[in-house]
Amino acid sequence: MMLIPIVLVSVLAFATSADPTVPSHGDHLLDLLMAIHSSSTFPRLPESEKIIAIELIAAAESDSVTHYVDRIGFDRLLEFLDHINVINQPEAHLLEKYLIQELGQEEVSTVGRRSLQDVLSAITNDAAFKTLSDDDQAMVLNLAKAAENSTLTVYVEQVGYSRVLAVIEHITAPAETHIFLQYLSSHIAAELHHTHQNGPILG
Repeated sequence: MMLIPIVLVSVLAFATSADPTVPSHGDHLLDLLMAIHSSSTFPRLPESEKIIAIELIAAAESDSVTHYVDRIGFDRLLEFLDHINVINQPEAHLLEKYLIQELGQEEVSTVGRRSLQDVLSAITNDAAFKTLSDDDQAMVLNLAKAAENSTLTVYVEQVGYSRVLAVIEHITAPAETHIFLQYLSSHIAAELHHTHQNGPILG
């Protein structure tokens, strides 16, 4: 039954589109990073996070954001976003959106595996993951496996969306939960599109 994942994708697409206005032309990620650098947010960041912001600007200017994130690690990027989120949630959510778009552009042919896998890897490597019950830890690990095998839609239907989201919300900060939801919806949408075009993905 494909109704539930389609509804989830539609709801999350609507929820994550309600962002503050940004320029409708040019490099949105670079524009936003420059705006953050000039806003009241930047002076309130710890020095270590200011460095990340400046390095992200340089990476965006040279179209090397993916390389930069690979170098510092996705968990470090999430930590940076958490700092932004504490100071200015609208900026943080918009930054998440454009970072996801930037990172996803090079991964279209892999049904979004890389980005979702990175988020799940960061979650399982966090100390909070160890506080989960054995069953919940197994569920998160199975999510990662299902994402890798392009069977995420089926697995999430089996365990239930409410359980997945409850577990993720329990062990992640709001910014990380927001990113997870965006990647989850993007991955499911890609799987559904692939199934519609080519039939079920076999693995």
